[in-house]
Amino acid sequence: VQKKYDKIRKISRVPCGMVYVIASDGEKNKSGGALSYKHLGETLLASFDGDGDLVSKVNACEYIILTRRSEAKLNAAIDQILYDMMLYSKTNAVPNLAVSFGAYLIPAGTIDFEETVERARLAATEAKSSSRKYVAWDYNLQNDHDNRVLIEENLKNGIENNNFFLEFQPIIDIATGNIVGGEVLARLNSASKVILPDKFISVVKDNNMDSEFDCHVFEKT
Repeated sequence: VQKKYDKIRKISRVPCGMVYVIASDGEKNKSGGALSYKHLGETLLASFDGDGDLVSKVNACEYIILTRRSEAKLNAAIDQILYDMMLYSKTNAVPNLAVSFGAYLIPAGTIDFEETVERARLAATEAKSSSRKYVAWDYNLQNDHDNRVLIEENLKNGIENNNFFLEFQPIIDIATGNIVGGEVLARLNSASKVILPDKFISVVKDNNMDSEFDCHVFEKT
């Protein structure tokens, strides 16, 4: 796949795309699951058998696909694959795999093979986490990912290094004009940039830091 991609990128300059596939069954039935994964591989090979396509197995549940199909044709192929997998599951009483597709659809150019695969993998990971069948990579997705990685790095030592700070929004009694309370708003100071809760709270939860973070905010308040 890499050789063909490099040839397209450096010589023919023909537009191509990289598709990353992630599958999971969520079942303990190892034999049934193995049959489903085997069928997925066979289905991908049968679905992408054109002159411009190549399929490579990354591990037991992940694949990469080099294709020259348009996004419309790629979506049609994905719909057919998912339908085939669902039909196979019902017919053979085996787990129906949750299959997520991510694509980096690019004209052949300066992006090397490893970065192309990584961008497609990021899109597939986003599709899996959001329970979508397909996501195409774009710069917004990449920026969100990079920001999340940055926040995760800050969370590891953010509380110890006091990277979180608080802002207080007063609550005012309209009748008297007196401040009677306030809303505490947490902020994360990262590389001279202020990150708001809508960006970091989900990361706090994903890293099981809810209690630690809450206690930290209460103490600072």
